[in-house]
Amino acid sequence: MAGNSNRLCDQIQRWLLEDNDDDNISSESEEGGESAEQSGPLGSPHHSDTEQDGEEDEDEDKDVHLSTLASYQSRNGTKWSKIAPSTSRTRSHNILVRPPGPVGVAKDAKTALLSFLLFFHADIWNVLVDSTNIYIDIIKSKYQRDRDASHTDVIEIKALF
Repeated sequence: MAGNSNRLCDQIQRWLLEDNDDDNISSESEEGGESAEQSGPLGSPHHSDTEQDGEEDEDEDKDVHLSTLASYQSRNGTKWSKIAPSTSRTRSHNILVRPPGPVGVAKDAKTALLSFLLFFHADIWNVLVDSTNIYIDIIKSKYQRDRDASHTDVIEIKALF
């Protein structure tokens, strides 16, 4: 903890010194007529401490602590909020209560067969029988005996189900 505060103080001092150096360079160039590049090592692009410090500052800026962010972002791009959603009570007039289980005519069905028959009316059974008989007529030629491919009725289809 103390190391972090010392490093922070050193960083602030470097920034202040950089600002003071920039002020001195500009004032010398105005007074002496020399440009900052001609004045010596401060103006030269090589061996500059301020450039090296600047590169270190950029690296430190990239290392942002996760505790300072409002959310995390996973590798696949999903954002995770640090703040939990508010947990508020749902008012009683907003809750719809409907008892579970069948309603209406389905309430009277006591067995699984009676429940199944509620979905299949007589019309549906007749459509199933007609469609099955059409298919039987199509494949009847593949059999030698007629009784192997005879027409069906509602009782047989219900027995199948």
